[in-house]
Amino acid sequence: MWNNSRARGVHGYASSRRAAAEAMGLPFVRPYWGGQTAGNFASGANFAVGGATALSPEFFRERGVPMDDDTVHLDMEMEWFRDLLGMLCTGGDMDGCKGMMNQSLFLVGEIGGNDYNLPLMSGMSIEKIRNFTPSVIAKISSIITELIGLGAKTLVVPGNIPIGCIPMYLMQFESDKKEDYEPKIGCLRWMNEFSQYHNKLLVDELENLRKLHPDVTIIYADYYGAAMEVFLSPERFGIEDPLVACCGGRGPYGVSASVRCGYGEYKVCDDPAKYASWDGFHPSEAAYKGIAIGLLQGSYTQPPIVSITNSCPQIIGLGIENPLAACCGGGGPYGVSETARCGHGEYKVCDDPQLYGSWDGYHPSEAVFKAIAIGLLRGSYTQAPLACPQIPELGSSVEYKRERMASSTSGRRGAAAVVLAAVAVLLSASQALAAPCYPRVFSFGDSLTDTGNIAFLYGNDSRRPTLWPPYGETFFHRATGRASNGRLIIDFIADALGLPFVRPYWSGRTAGDFAHGANFAVGGATALSPDFYRERGVHVRDTVHLDMEMNWFRDLLGLLCPDDLADCNDMMNQSLFLVGEIGGNDYNHPLIGGVSIRKICSFTPSVIAKIYSTITELIGLGAKTLVVPGNLPIGCIPYYLMIFKSGKKEDYEPETGCLRWMNGFSQYHNKLLMDELENLRKLHPDNPLVACCGGGGPYGVSETARCGNGEYKVCDDPQLYGSWDGFHPSEAVYKAIATGLIWDSYTQPPIATTTISCLQITELSSSVEYKVLYDL
Repeated sequence: MWNNSRARGVHGYASSRRAAAEAMGLPFVRPYWGGQTAGNFASGANFAVGGATALSPEFFRERGVPMDDDTVHLDMEMEWFRDLLGMLCTGGDMDGCKGMMNQSLFLVGEIGGNDYNLPLMSGMSIEKIRNFTPSVIAKISSIITELIGLGAKTLVVPGNIPIGCIPMYLMQFESDKKEDYEPKIGCLRWMNEFSQYHNKLLVDELENLRKLHPDVTIIYADYYGAAMEVFLSPERFGIEDPLVACCGGRGPYGVSASVRCGYGEYKVCDDPAKYASWDGFHPSEAAYKGIAIGLLQGSYTQPPIVSITNSCPQIIGLGIENPLAACCGGGGPYGVSETARCGHGEYKVCDDPQLYGSWDGYHPSEAVFKAIAIGLLRGSYTQAPLACPQIPELGSSVEYKRERMASSTSGRRGAAAVVLAAVAVLLSASQALAAPCYPRVFSFGDSLTDTGNIAFLYGNDSRRPTLWPPYGETFFHRATGRASNGRLIIDFIADALGLPFVRPYWSGRTAGDFAHGANFAVGGATALSPDFYRERGVHVRDTVHLDMEMNWFRDLLGLLCPDDLADCNDMMNQSLFLVGEIGGNDYNHPLIGGVSIRKICSFTPSVIAKIYSTITELIGLGAKTLVVPGNLPIGCIPYYLMIFKSGKKEDYEPETGCLRWMNGFSQYHNKLLMDELENLRKLHPDNPLVACCGGGGPYGVSETARCGNGEYKVCDDPQLYGSWDGFHPSEAVYKAIATGLIWDSYTQPPIATTTISCLQITELSSSVEYKVLYDL
């Protein structure tokens, strides 16, 4: 790692690179000068030094900028790296290090900030400082080129942060001119424009390097865009004072010319997590974490880190310390035991469920559900992302607001008084302003999706632990029937889409109760009926299965469309359908009952066929958008790790400690599911290559008729077609292109991260929102 002071200039666990190391399952990267032997650097080394520059002091002195001789610069850090290679490479043979270089991740920067900071603080004009930038970029490029020559295959190169938002600069360059500041956020416009200038030259140079080295992955890390998320929406990160330093002097920005953090009569704020700046120069830990999340999970790396690090599936979220242990259970190495279960016996609950991968030994914790939801919503783990440009950051557990309640007496059947006390919705500014792109969500599945149906079906059944505390304690502060300490994936999806949490089917009575959809999932549900298993000698108790959930859905359609099911066609077209996760219990029940994995494998084609038939029926009823989750890595479930504990090292995955053979089975299920979904896509294609308006034929066009001429015809719904007239895109395609330009990574840098003066860019309107702009 090569860097300047942002490697450690903060109160907590410091920079985004440290958060990145945590997310990748590595220890914090050891400072180069903190090690002596090759073993000290088994997980890498950090060469960054506070105050470091890209260019040498001589460069600046020649241009009239005073600089100390002991200032570390990029050539020095690179020299230290060569010395380390001499230690790591056996016999001094650099070729022996090729394998290590190929497999390592290199972070080159952020560097260059001090090449501008020092001249700025000494009073040099921004116009003269701009002349230094090409040299700074050239130095970064030469270092990258040398690393590639030594065998580096994956490099992350961060850009500059928005320096116009740094409190010390806001104080020093305070202006009376309103136009010097960016509206809404209050950062200095001209300084942020300089950061963008640096980043533009860097992006262009990286593109040249990619062309020269096509076999090397060079990732641009948009620190500017990721940091701007913090300044634009600080409340999403729990930050209250984005432009004020936590540690420093007095004044509106928490800094002064005479007092600095650690010097003079400085003061420290009560809660650094509420501040974006630590000392007036460096971001706080909260800001660093926000930047790291944007880089690891968001759209602020080009190409996205998660899209190229397939060997790093653990990059899902920050802060989970015990991925294979249950928070609530009976103890032991995996937090579970045969004699005590969460809610039963002498169980215990951990202090912080957000640090655990599992809640009760069977089900993920809320932290994992949230991480999965983020991956699904942002397209990292779906074959196509949900087309909803207004999807915001997901709320945290502390942001619970009881927007509406589901009465325990309003359900179709009597419910336990302790459950379903709240059906909540989280609101943010972006959600309040933008209409949901999917007005309804309908969901089918098991306990991974059940938001309360189990309460209405099984009442006060003591054998159903999700009906009782401590389930639900983190977010709802009471049991709701959810199999977690808080929310589930479906809750996070509804939240991100600007919808209330999806109502359990058995909690509603009227059509109005289901204005935003319905959830048919029930804890313990299977895809196949109990009869299927009994016929094969597997004992299972009577349980809800997918055919039953579909029967309830048909009943609901009768309620919503009492006169004619065809009246529901538009509703079906516009709704989002989640079909699963389902099938897990088709394997869990036999596994726990002692059925061999070989026999259970023979059930999988039937499970997939049932999911297939359900999807086919939904499509026949008018569904246009369906999300079909695969199975979780069941070899990482604490309860299975306990009951199938093995003394054979080869039974475990070396990277994760999960049971290899069980995860192999999950992959088998998912492979069959993906193959079947591909068959369904071929049977039910969209119309991207067909014209809506034209003369017919396989592409909707002909030699004798054109749109508007001859015996042409017009399709019923142009929004379902890629072309309007055989020559030009439809409005739907134009909208998709515009959305990609404004919100996604199809502009460099992304428009949404640079057009700070255009904060009104929000949801794109639909065809039904016609407004007369001018008369033709």
